[in-house]
Amino acid sequence: MAGIDSDLQQTFGLAPFHPIDNLPREAFNFLIPGQFTSRIEFIVALLESFSLSSAITQNRSFGFFARAYRISEVPGRNEPPSLQAATSQVREN
Repeated sequence: MAGIDSDLQQTFGLAPFHPIDNLPREAFNFLIPGQFTSRIEFIVALLESFSLSSAITQNRSFGFFARAYRISEVPGRNEPPSLQAATSQVREN
């Protein structure tokens, strides 16, 4: 959930939320909009529109991970670099 921005929250009909560090699984399940037939379908839709910058901002532990491995969005692209690229970058330093 941390990886969805306010536009996507609105698209899915979700009430705006901010840091989700303590969002339990039960609460996540409760947030699944009726347009999705399963939890998996909803998760796939979230991942298709995943925003790295939103995830870093909205989840403290994910932000720590991204800073530790120097993961950031690549200019001009909508997808984050692969974990393999990020970890090899860390090994070089």
